[in-house]
Amino acid sequence: MKRRESAVQLSPAATLIKYVLIGVGAALLLCIVFSLLAAFALTLADLPHKSILPISMAIIGISAFIGSFIAGKMLHKKGLVLGALIGAGLFALIFAAGFFIPDESIGSTLLGKALLCLLPSLLGAVLGVNTRAKY
Repeated sequence: MKRRESAVQLSPAATLIKYVLIGVGAALLLCIVFSLLAAFALTLADLPHKSILPISMAIIGISAFIGSFIAGKMLHKKGLVLGALIGAGLFALIFAAGFFIPDESIGSTLLGKALLCLLPSLLGAVLGVNTRAKY
């Protein structure tokens, strides 16, 4: 089967931005879904209040990894650049959302959140670019 070419060809920068938005969107959607699942699990389990921060940090890292893996798998090139941009975009959204949480200290976990957005997204995008399809 021939692959149908689209009528509009995007520039390399526009293509990269497209896949960054896909990766950030996927990571944000996964953050929301995993957070809802974690909130449901926390209502059922009798866990201390201190366990919320590690769970939320794990959700951020896992979501950043999976979102950038998806985008890297779709783009098939520029894994480090793609991962860095997805991590920065996800961190910017999480940082901006922190302003709407009352009594939240902005700088308390800022570096941790930045690293948890950037490092897994770098790894996910590189692995996404370098994994081959099974067919």
